Amino acid sequence: MRINFETIMWKIYLFLLCIGLLYPISSRAQDLALHKPYTLSALPNYPLSAPSTDKTSLTDGIYTSPGNFWTKSTTVGWEHRQVTITIDLGTIASIGTVTFNTAGYSKAHVFFPKAVFIFISEDNKRYFYVGNAVAVNGNEPEDYEVKKFSLKSIDRKARYIKLTVIPNGWFIFCDEIEVSKGANTVHSNSAGVIPLNHLEYAVDSLMKPLSSSKEYIEHLIANRDKIGVINSDLPENPIEDLQSEIENNYPVNNLNNLKIQIGKQYASELSKIFNVPFVIEKCNPWAPLNELHRPAGMTKNLNYDFLTRVKGVQYGAFIITNTSTLPLQFNIKTENINKLINDIEIYKVPFVKTANHDRIPDPIIPLTSDINIDPGFCEMFIFKLKGLGAGTNDLQIEIQSQGESFILNIKSRVININEPENCNLDADNWAYLYYPMLTDRKEIAVSDLQTHHVNTLVIPPAFLPRIGTSNYQSFINYLSYFKNTGIKNILLLMNYASEENRNGANGQRFMSSSWQQSFLAWYRDITRIIKDNGFAAAKVYLYPYDEIRDNDIDDFKQLMVWAKKAIPEVQFFATLTNSNNVNNILPLVDIGQIIANYPGFNNLPLHRAEVWIYKVNGTARSLSPYSYYRLMAWDAFLHNYTGIGFWDYAEENSGAALNLVTGPNVNPIENYSVIYDGPGNSIISSRRWEAFSRGIEDYKLLCLYSQKNGIEKAKVLAKMVLDNTKDINMADTVIKKILQSLQAM
Repeated sequence: MRINFETIMWKIYLFLLCIGLLYPISSRAQDLALHKPYTLSALPNYPLSAPSTDKTSLTDGIYTSPGNFWTKSTTVGWEHRQVTITIDLGTIASIGTVTFNTAGYSKAHVFFPKAVFIFISEDNKRYFYVGNAVAVNGNEPEDYEVKKFSLKSIDRKARYIKLTVIPNGWFIFCDEIEVSKGANTVHSNSAGVIPLNHLEYAVDSLMKPLSSSKEYIEHLIANRDKIGVINSDLPENPIEDLQSEIENNYPVNNLNNLKIQIGKQYASELSKIFNVPFVIEKCNPWAPLNELHRPAGMTKNLNYDFLTRVKGVQYGAFIITNTSTLPLQFNIKTENINKLINDIEIYKVPFVKTANHDRIPDPIIPLTSDINIDPGFCEMFIFKLKGLGAGTNDLQIEIQSQGESFILNIKSRVININEPENCNLDADNWAYLYYPMLTDRKEIAVSDLQTHHVNTLVIPPAFLPRIGTSNYQSFINYLSYFKNTGIKNILLLMNYASEENRNGANGQRFMSSSWQQSFLAWYRDITRIIKDNGFAAAKVYLYPYDEIRDNDIDDFKQLMVWAKKAIPEVQFFATLTNSNNVNNILPLVDIGQIIANYPGFNNLPLHRAEVWIYKVNGTARSLSPYSYYRLMAWDAFLHNYTGIGFWDYAEENSGAALNLVTGPNVNPIENYSVIYDGPGNSIISSRRWEAFSRGIEDYKLLCLYSQKNGIEKAKVLAKMVLDNTKDINMADTVIKKILQSLQAM
């Protein structure tokens, strides 16, 4: 499930770009790094530039010749990786300037690095941070551009130079690093020493203020004229000055003081605009948000008007911004007049680290106590309103702080709607119960999947007996967790890409006569076990290959042709990612789940299969709850797809056993999960997971609307939402219109 078709297309696009741009050859007379050895924390993995075995290109004195920077062997490239480059100069020398030569082109999704942090050392044991070679602003080139980033006036002695490069997107490219000799240099003193094994923490600490500093500086520039006052106490370049304090503050307080100082300075500017200690705003629950947020206006109009159905859900949200220079404590409580009509739950949405050290609000955690907000920073809160019975209800959320109290008024109307079964959308997300996050909370995970409308169970290969064996106990045990949970489809993932799985347990070769007899017995037994264990109504699909490779297509076709003759009722499922497997496999399967960014949906081969779609993106926390997760169901409705899904419910990267809210997120590129590890055996949901579930409910309402008003009218509404994905209020507006129409049913 890891193949990202969109990434493959960008690789092709990058290769086809041919914009020649002459880059001058630099003088290397004073380059201390010339022909010096270096090590890499991650091997190059971009296929069109230098190979992974390359160990010399970054210091060989050769700049990439005119042409595409990322398609030349003199360029070193990384995809979905952060990298640290360590250059050994051989002897201690005076260091003046370090340069990093790279290229960018926004239209090709290639951006200059977010940061190039530079550390130096005399002994490769104790390091000192000397600065960031990348400016805070201006790192998104619209046109193709080659640029040399420099950190000057280092003026210290060192032998080892470390450059930690943080990508701004998918790629890092570099053809040359130079280190020039400095003047009047001194040995680094003991202040600010960073042990070698602490450098990763230092980078993390540097990124926290950097992620917010861009927003902060842009705000200062945009608002100084509006404020009419220039704060003479602010340094001329506050962020660089604050970051330089790493030498004196690390690791005593891990640079938390930088965040505090930035927040206070930001709050001092906000206080001049609003002249109140805090501001409360309504917001869309799926909206993006930066920790340093500028409120749109003063606290006012905190009224909500919701229309939902019995068993339906609505979400609302608000933001509290601390505009004072002191930490503030908030008490938030709810009042529900009629608990027979609605249930209300309120959640805090803390910021977590995502790709490239950004921080976004994602996990939704039940609010059980007062909450503190630091100066200048904001917090998002989401409330979930469930429809329990028909009627009208008034609810309130009261927010208290600093002796002040504000009331959020919620008017709720809940209506009864008939719900025919043929309006349900199938959904899967490969929620394997053996994932580290789920091993001690399997029942809770299964209940969570049911709550979020996942009606398709994928049985992983490890729990399926091989052909020719008779021990089904692991399979039965796995099934038992899903009894009475409304499972409609069971997909048996057999992993026939593995020769061991494809062949029988007793040396039977795939598709041999003895193998075929064993397969028939295996299929008879496994379908009987499924029915006997409480899944008589479920549809069973064989899923021999996941994202089938070209060299397995013929075997898969042979299996399906034979099996459908031998077992007329047998059904097959496949995940499809490219035109070759779509054209060959879709006509033969019963369900073809095609990757959502496949370009050939308008030219599918003749088939009788149900078409589902699915998405795969490893930077899951960075993805929009609205456009990526919620609108997947709208896309399905508009284009007649009968199922949706995404990889994955609970998979984390290999460097993390649990998706902790406060965890380091070591390799966010391999982060797929939509849930977080909660206290005890609990599960913490996310905005993304809730938005996906809401999308499935939207699909049902679109279907009901089409039955009353016609499919074409319903598709006009769906298309309007999908054509305006930047308007994150559009789906709610349309759903309210649909509910008003259905109210008369």
